This record gives sequence, structure tokens and C-alpha cells, in this order.
Amino acid sequence: GQVSLYDYQTELIDKISLSSGVFKMVIMHRADQQNGDLVVLTENGVVQLFRAKENRPPLLTNPQANGQYSFGVTVTDVEGDEVTLRLEIFNPENGRWESQGTEIVANGNDRRFWSVPNPPITDKAVLYRFHYDDGAYDGLLPPQIQPIELVDNSLLNPTTTTLTVAGLLFAIGFFLLVRQTQLPASRARRFYRQLQNQPTLTLTTLESRYRLTHGSQDFLLNLASQARRRGDSLVSNLADGLFLLTDRAHVGLPIINGALGDAQRMKPIWQQLERWQKIFESGQALLEAPTITEISLLRPQLVHLLDYLERQDKWSPVLDALLPIMTNLRDSERVDMPDDRLIYLNEASHLLADLQHTLPEFSIRIEKTLVIAIVRRWTGLVIAASEELRGQADLSVQLKTKRIVPSEKTEVMLVLQNNGRSPAENIITIL
Repeated sequence: GQVSLYDYQTELIDKISLSSGVFKMVIMHRADQQNGDLVVLTENGVVQLFRAKENRPPLLTNPQANGQYSFGVTVTDVEGDEVTLRLEIFNPENGRWESQGTEIVANGNDRRFWSVPNPPITDKAVLYRFHYDDGAYDGLLPPQIQPIELVDNSLLNPTTTTLTVAGLLFAIGFFLLVRQTQLPASRARRFYRQLQNQPTLTLTTLESRYRLTHGSQDFLLNLASQARRRGDSLVSNLADGLFLLTDRAHVGLPIINGALGDAQRMKPIWQQLERWQKIFESGQALLEAPTITEISLLRPQLVHLLDYLERQDKWSPVLDALLPIMTNLRDSERVDMPDDRLIYLNEASHLLADLQHTLPEFSIRIEKTLVIAIVRRWTGLVIAASEELRGQADLSVQLKTKRIVPSEKTEVMLVLQNNGRSPAENIITIL
């Protein structure tokens, strides 16, 4: 339900939304008040009371002029309406009040200041006043007089010592200011404001900053903290995931993919979102594959990703370096003999070692950090598979008995040959 309020000139003032349709509506007058209260009974049995209050003009207090440069005033508006303030200073040369700028008090309760380098002087004093407007009332705070303070002439003719001290203080202040702006927290704060100004470029801007900071862990940690304080779960999760990608990729990748999935439901859509999703979804699958067999089955997915990146003109050489390794792992699954499998696994091991050696030569990119984690994981799997093959027995069985004479007991002769690299125990042969 909804109640529309009109003034005596039948102009709409406001609309009140209710939880249900209106069942009954009455006006209730109190003995000590002239204005009536509106009582509404809704169809779901809820009684709501609405009271009208007079909209009073804002109260301007404590006008001050500090020296001949700064003017201020305190605004108090009971209703909390937006109040527009204007400082005016009287110019005796033309007899007019000249505006010195406008300030807006959004919530109607605050203090505002104006800086005026050279205010017009009237009889060795500054005559100024404030104009206010809250939408319903506008008026003026009565003119105020502020005597002009005399300036110390010694400041106009500084000595060498004064200049030296001032220069030293300026240098120290400038150094502290530069140092403060270079702190990771300050850089993350400025960068997050940049993301807020251009939300559709979040991924592109974040990727560029990742390269510029060389994947700085301090920067990502401060960015996540800054976004979390603003209630921005998407950016904080992305920063957390990239922070964990270096040392705990198995934890960071699900966080990144979860944030990218949530971003897909946002409007407007982030640029490069599809590319990020394909890279990190494929990366998580390659990292979490538990065996050589499952890694080899993911080769078509990597080929599809590389083709997509090439079409988007976003070719990634570091991801392409994984393809020959996966080819050898796939070929190792297509042969049966342990020696043949070891040949392919040894070749994959050499390629992994070469890639680890050349990875520092690749440019700093998020894909590089992802591939470092994948190579570390695959190296362990290949070493374990090779050691398992080297420690297996490989038996061949040959039946030498050609004919059997029917009897209660029959003897047959078998020739067992172990071609593996480990002894065989507890052998059971079934004819």
C-alpha cells in the first residue's frame, strides 16, 4: 500500500510506502498541539503513526574570521536538510557585497571555512556576512565585523637564519610527505580509488599494477584490507587470492575463481573477465590433477586455452611452455612397458627442470606466478611416478610343459623371468 501526501494547493509533497494495503486511515489531534497525526491501519493488522513536524530554518552560529585569511561558521539544521552557504564580504570601493564562494553542508550539521587571501577592508576591518538556503528557507546571518590584525614586518624581511630553518623544515616535511605516499598502504589506497572511478577496468588495471609492483605481497595485502573496509568483497577476494597464489596456490585459486564467478553477475561487466576465467579455471584444473593420467587428459583444455588467447591477441608464452611437458606425459600413458614409460617421464622431467631454470627470464605476469606453482606440483608427481616404475618388478611367465598325462598329480614347468628393477615376492600364477 501507499499513502500520498498533498499540500493545500494539491501539490504532491511525499509518498509513504506501507507493508500492506490500507484498511483504515484517521487524523488524530492532541490537546496541546495544533497539527494532527496521521494513523494508518493496514490490512495485515499493523498500526502506523505519522507525525508532521515544522521545517525550521538552519541555525548559523559562531561566525569567526581568523586574521585576514580564514572565515568560518557552524551550521545546525534540526531536520538535517542540505544547506547551501555563501560567504559575502563588503567592498567599500563599489559598495557591493561580493561572494567569496559557496559551500554545501550535506547533512545540515557541520562547520565550513573559506580562505580569502586579500579581503576588502572597510575602516581597518572586514565586514562579512553569510547567506543560507536549505530549500525551504533562505536568509542572511547579520553582518559581522572583524578587525584586521597587523602583520609582523620581521616576517617580510627574513634573516639568513630564518630562511635556513624554514628551508630545513620544508625539506623534512617534503621528505616525510614523499615517504608517506610511497608506503604500501598509501599506494593501495590510491589504487583502490582508481578502481572505484573505473570499475569496468578493474581486471585490466589490477593486472597492470601486478606487473608494475612485481606481484608485491605488501601491496596485495593492503589492497585487500582497503577493499574489505569499504565492503568490497570482490576486490578483497581477488587481492587475497593473488596474495596466496605465490606460496599457497591451491588455496588462492578457488578464491580467485569464486570472485570471478560473482563478478559475472555484476553490471556493468568487467573487461577481460572471460579471459581471466578461462586462465584461472584451467590453471586450477592443472594444479589439482592428482595423477599423471589426469594431467594428460587435460591437454585438450590447455590447447583450447592457448588458441583462445591467440585469437584475443593475448598470447602467453609461459602457458605455452607447459604444452610439450603435457605431450610427454600423455605419451607415457600410451605405452605399457615400464622402460618406455620411463623414457617419456624422464623427458618430461628434463623439460620441467629447463622451464624452472628459464622462468625468471619471463616478464612478471600473473600467469607466470600460476605456472611456477603448476611446475612445482608436476615435478613432484613426475618424480614419484618415475620412482614407482623404477621400483617395480616386471615378470614374464612361460609354460615349458607341452603335454600332460592324466593322473592324480600332474607336474608342469613354468619359467618366470623378472625384467624389472626390483625383486618380486609372493608370486601367484593362475593357469
